[in-house]
Amino acid sequence: MKGSSTEFIINVKDEYSYRFESEHRNMIFDALKYVCWKKNRVNIPVYGIPDNLSDFQVTKNDAEEGKTVYIN
Repeated sequence: MKGSSTEFIINVKDEYSYRFESEHRNMIFDALKYVCWKKNRVNIPVYGIPDNLSDFQVTKNDAEEGKTVYIN
């Protein structure tokens, strides 16, 4: 994943989003993808978001109302 941002969001099904900032963002992506593949044989998607991360974030209130984020 390219880009200079150090922020990222992890969306978990039926939960609210977890928003982080780390200079090791890409290494974290690689580690999460590796662990998910080794444990579940599932390749989790990683999306590059060009603009406002908040548009792709599920708040606690959103999650309680059953709202989610869909990325095509």
